[in-house]
Amino acid sequence: MNAARGPCIHEVDLVDHLKNNPEFRAGLDVYEREPTMAAGLKDCPNAVILPHIASATFWTRSGMSTLAARNIVAMLKGHKANNHS
Repeated sequence: MNAARGPCIHEVDLVDHLKNNPEFRAGLDVYEREPTMAAGLKDCPNAVILPHIASATFWTRSGMSTLAARNIVAMLKGHKANNHS
């Protein structure tokens, strides 16, 4: 599973591996050259391809909203934005 950002997985090699090893499975929501993905990847039946949704939980999105609201208030008060919750 590729849950990292950036080119941690060489998708061309992954497509080749998936085609040559049908028992192998891959689940991805991050792509090497997002938003595009390597040719053939979406056609591999042993790959689960999702949009970039890793942060789509109530807890995470609530935290992101709170952080954004705090940063707006901080900026309006003349302070720097913070990227930590």
